[in-house]
Amino acid sequence: MLITKGRITILPQRKWLSSFQPLTQTPLDQERVETELVETSANDTRQQSTQSPQLEKANATFLTLARNSDVWEIAASIKQIEDRFNGRYHYDWVFLNDKEFDSTFKRVIGSLVSGTARFGKIPREHWSFPSHIDVNKAAQTRQKMKEADIIYGDSVSYRHMCRFQSGFFFQHPLLLEYEWYWRVEPGVKFYCDMPFDPFQVMVEKQKKYGFVISLFEYAETIESLWDTVKGFMEAHPEHIQEGNLMEFLSDDGGYSYNHCHFVRGFLPSISIIG
Repeated sequence: MLITKGRITILPQRKWLSSFQPLTQTPLDQERVETELVETSANDTRQQSTQSPQLEKANATFLTLARNSDVWEIAASIKQIEDRFNGRYHYDWVFLNDKEFDSTFKRVIGSLVSGTARFGKIPREHWSFPSHIDVNKAAQTRQKMKEADIIYGDSVSYRHMCRFQSGFFFQHPLLLEYEWYWRVEPGVKFYCDMPFDPFQVMVEKQKKYGFVISLFEYAETIESLWDTVKGFMEAHPEHIQEGNLMEFLSDDGGYSYNHCHFVRGFLPSISIIG
């Protein structure tokens, strides 16, 4: 990683990484980076705004779930996206947290986004256990999963995040005005310029959902999922669309799940689930 004045440059890796091996990174000089990002990126954004022609835009926003402690990871990701793409389009960016964002997060992040940066808090009822859950039983199950060394086995926050992303994010007031969103997580990297607008491609092609990659799910984390899905399909056949992706999810016509799943959900139309 090179840090130059007003810019973070991530050098591309020279080889493919297998099995998502973590990269060894040199810790950022946070005080130096914060000063340079805050002082210069706002000038970069103003310069981009005056030089870029007015481009047609979709009714869309970037969306990030982050904690205050994620500020430096998401700052680097935002700077790359702005350099590679959004500096020409100036899409808004919505940041959500189950806690209030602190002043440092807002100041650093707000200086990087060329559109409007909007910061919101997730309601407690959307980031907690629903009332019908036996919390003691749930805690016992998490402990067993931890002992079995199952990924995210004992994480409460991960479960709250999955529940929020599955059923509540589009109800947040900051997202109600948008039709499309692009989910960006802290630490993701964009090595290539994007000479087109993925939002507009989705609109023009009449697509509803895009994703980055598909991997095999951890079977131990979803023991009851497919039985639940099959039960819903049997009870509500009216919701089964023709030309669906069942062949992608099952190799035997829906009897069993082949564990393929979408990773890094990206550019869905909120209107189909809102």
